[in-house]
Amino acid sequence: MNSSITIIIPLYNNEKHVSTCVETLKNQTDQNFEVVFIDDGSPDQTFENLEHCLKSDIKFSYKIIRQENKGAAKARKKGIENTSSEYIMIYDCDDVISEDYISEFYRIIGSNKEVDIIIPNAKMQNEKMEFVDFKFYSDDVYLSGEDCLLNSLNGWNVHTWFICKKDIFIKSYIDYEIFNIGNINYHNNDEVIGRINFINANKIIRNNAIYYYSYNPISATKSVNSLKYLMIRNAFIMDELFSNKLELQLRVKSELISTIWWILIYMNRNKSYIKNLPEWKREIRDSISKINYMKMIRILELKEKIKLTILKLIPIF
Repeated sequence: MNSSITIIIPLYNNEKHVSTCVETLKNQTDQNFEVVFIDDGSPDQTFENLEHCLKSDIKFSYKIIRQENKGAAKARKKGIENTSSEYIMIYDCDDVISEDYISEFYRIIGSNKEVDIIIPNAKMQNEKMEFVDFKFYSDDVYLSGEDCLLNSLNGWNVHTWFICKKDIFIKSYIDYEIFNIGNINYHNNDEVIGRINFINANKIIRNNAIYYYSYNPISATKSVNSLKYLMIRNAFIMDELFSNKLELQLRVKSELISTIWWILIYMNRNKSYIKNLPEWKREIRDSISKINYMKMIRILELKEKIKLTILKLIPIF
């Protein structure tokens, strides 16, 4: 079966979620898709449970790739490199998609051959385990890449749980790796790639499918991660990538200051759990020293001006 779309699913310690993930895929009303599962060196029973779930009643095509633990960013890229489909969807194992997700994709490309990105509706699960609607910056069906990028900076008013052309993904990785040679895992590389996808896209369309983002308090994005401070480096990369556009300067520089500020707060709240605290402090000190205060203060709005001033004044021992 030749499909136009491949779903990339990175897996790491997902033994409790793979069965629901596979059931969600089996429940798609249109089974014309490929799945690439990438087990990123899981030490638990993720791989064994996945194999068991795929033994019967599977109508979609799939492949399983196993690699040593290299992080989700490299797992996603590995998956993209191992498919020939025109479109790619990145899907986290503990999330859910509506049953019409794939059929809605084919409906859109059936009448819009040149579409680069298809953005579904989204619902986000909160701590009370309730799903609430994701609030988009616009109700328009047709969106511009630059507007999407602008509204993803310093606050997410558009999401990156989308379907995107493979060649856009590949171009975005090339653009990104100019600044991050070797594609080192800075913890949120996928968010940066998603934003570059926006700027590389010519035609973006919203559709009626739904991506359900599940609240998982022990997931990699919510647990204390010793390398989370590296998000600061991606904030600097985005500053280099996007600050040449005047209309993006305020947002991207606000994102930079807010990221440093958030990492400082996060570090102070989780000191007892962070074993490499000197690395965190050094990264924060170095990032603050890189910022030209007088130049930056003229651009920022009041909230970020206060954050930057405090960052410049407080000692980070």
